[in-house]
Amino acid sequence: MDYGEILSRAWKITWNNKILWLFGLFAGTGASLNTGNGGSGGGDGGGGFEGGPGGGLPPNIERQLERPEVIAIILAITGVLLLIVVALIVLSIIARGGLIGGIRLADDNGKVTFREAWSIGLRYFWRIFGMAIMLVAPILGEHWILYAFTSSSVPPGGTNYGRRIHVDSPRYVPNYPSNVGLIWTLDAFTEETGGTDVLPGSHHSPRAPSEEYFDRRCVQVECLQGSLIVFQARLSHRSGLNRSPKMRHALTLNACRAFMKQRMDWVRFVPKDIADALGPQGRRLLGYDTRLPTSLEEFFVPEGERLYKPNQG
Repeated sequence: MDYGEILSRAWKITWNNKILWLFGLFAGTGASLNTGNGGSGGGDGGGGFEGGPGGGLPPNIERQLERPEVIAIILAITGVLLLIVVALIVLSIIARGGLIGGIRLADDNGKVTFREAWSIGLRYFWRIFGMAIMLVAPILGEHWILYAFTSSSVPPGGTNYGRRIHVDSPRYVPNYPSNVGLIWTLDAFTEETGGTDVLPGSHHSPRAPSEEYFDRRCVQVECLQGSLIVFQARLSHRSGLNRSPKMRHALTLNACRAFMKQRMDWVRFVPKDIADALGPQGRRLLGYDTRLPTSLEEFFVPEGERLYKPNQG
């Protein structure tokens, strides 16, 4: 393999089509805006579950903030900032599609114009946007992958291993969730069937709650059959007690950031014919875009053939 030829080819494409630099710049704005701070704000201030003394603004400042004209100015500034953020997100999505399509056109034809790249970005806007607004994407970013997938069944008149108070992610990084949990309720979650107990706000603390504290403040999740429960994986929770005469079934999925190791090597675990039938998005969730090379030959390949795709987080 001629690595010099690969680098030379990449340099020629970008140098002869400098407009792609602009698309790359705007495409990168989405990564900086999509911080995934699903756990920011609120909670117990990151300390413990019992809270602590709170502070406040000086009385003269509080009085100023209560004036109608000051409130109007704050709302106006907030509105303008929100519009700017939305515009940058839209621009970054268009730029991503334009960058991908533009590089392909430049590689095939030797040249690509701004209008051609922009047209491609507009054409694929909704497809890229649709993938970006998946339920997990606002928390972990659009390139999240599957960490674990299993079933959770609670027998009649009993419970299961999930009854212990636990979290689904051992890592606590303030304002940076690493995992998201999802529960598909194959049966209704009710007080009788044993809906999952959760401790609201517990994902903001690095400390595990005592059983007594959890029992006092937990909330039982009740929902219809076929519902989807999405939660920050640092949230303390446990399975409920099934007091009904029937089994209560659910499926559980744990999603993680693209750079993290999965519980299973899903690329090898899932048969290839099944993985191929899932399409590009399904294969990405299994980890096909974040594989590691096993040799220099696998490492030094054209960008489109890389095992670990760029911009995966």
